[in-house]
Amino acid sequence: MERRKQSPMTNDDQAASQGAGQQGRDRRSLYQADPTAPATTDLTATSLLIRFFAANDRYAHQIGWQSGSQFIPLLESVEGTADDAWPPSPPLQQIHSQTLPQGPVTWGLGSAGCGHWSASFARQPAPAGAAAAWLVEWALRAEKGLGWVGTTYRLVEPLAEFDVQNSDEIAVVDPRSTVRLIVRSEQTVRSLSNQERILRLRPRLPWTAAASTLTWSYFVTVCPTGDAT
Repeated sequence: MERRKQSPMTNDDQAASQGAGQQGRDRRSLYQADPTAPATTDLTATSLLIRFFAANDRYAHQIGWQSGSQFIPLLESVEGTADDAWPPSPPLQQIHSQTLPQGPVTWGLGSAGCGHWSASFARQPAPAGAAAAWLVEWALRAEKGLGWVGTTYRLVEPLAEFDVQNSDEIAVVDPRSTVRLIVRSEQTVRSLSNQERILRLRPRLPWTAAASTLTWSYFVTVCPTGDAT
């Protein structure tokens, strides 16, 4: 499969990367958190799993798959601190999970600087060729102009790498696995760097005072290696 040229970093991307810093290239988790603690919430669909865990004053999340009894995280959200007005990823300070008739869902809320964020992670019917799928949706309401707004992920597994599938899809490929993780969105601007091991997703539309709420979303699926979504 032909690899496409990676997108150049914008000023906003460089600002987001400050949250990753040197740690963004660390192959271990950025956070010293016990994944079995009561604060942890797991959303499992077949072999695809999203795990939330307490990270200082907010919740971080990892996306990966279950291999037997072992959870293998591939992507981890890059979180900011209480001093960041515009953190690398939305600060989720409250989360709540519930099982609805259509499947499990987790909601999140948080605030920082001049912004108020919300999120939902909801199970979706798996598309053809996929084992499982989740829809991740974010919203930001702000009262004045913005700095960086979006979600930032880093690769966790040492041998994993990004692979651009097409204009709407990015795969996370681990050569030791027979499945691959797909992040797909037609409404989100993305940039990535295999050198930094960072993926950034941000709203396509700019913030305006007349429409002070920004939204962005993406699907996460897991597929057998070589299959298309």
